[in-house]
Amino acid sequence: MTGLEISGSYLYLSSVNQNACYRYSMPGVSGRTIYRTYVGYSQTKDIAINSENHIWVAANHATHTLRLYNASNQMIDFIEPSLVPYATGVTMDPEGYLWVADPVNDKIYKIELLTSIEGEETAGIPGFSIRAGANPFVGAVTLFIEGMSTAEVEILDISGRTVASGTARGAFIWDGTCQGVPAPSGGYIALVRGESGNVRTLSLIKL
Repeated sequence: MTGLEISGSYLYLSSVNQNACYRYSMPGVSGRTIYRTYVGYSQTKDIAINSENHIWVAANHATHTLRLYNASNQMIDFIEPSLVPYATGVTMDPEGYLWVADPVNDKIYKIELLTSIEGEETAGIPGFSIRAGANPFVGAVTLFIEGMSTAEVEILDISGRTVASGTARGAFIWDGTCQGVPAPSGGYIALVRGESGNVRTLSLIKL
């Protein structure tokens, strides 16, 4: 076990070997159930639970060291590794800030989680916004980027693999395919990087 969190009447423990989070009833620490199974990597170091019972996972030696998982074990958001390159400890304070420990660079980060137009949590610097023309969507989806003339866009699956990318000038259309083959139904993340390095993410659902 590598991560520990208390929320309400439950104790949550994160396991690096099982790549999962277990929940125990309190008091007494009884009735163990598998609460989340993380997709896409191992080496889970620590966890933090937000007000919606989504789990932020810190995982050193991973492509994206901070990922947010929902109740369906889907990755719905992440922190860009250029902002937090290493993460072994993570917690949320009562005001909703995410605190992250980076022992490699000997730093502690305080991250403000902003709310995008679609209502998902995202991290970054104010300056531009993104929204989807339809979400959930069938086939193709158009991303509208406001407040930035040019931006780089990546579409990631729940394991963090890039399935599409390109440059957007006001809008970006993903045709719903990966290397010419229709992408499976499920959750995806649009990562948009602005001209000055600002980052926004948006969760997408393909039906």
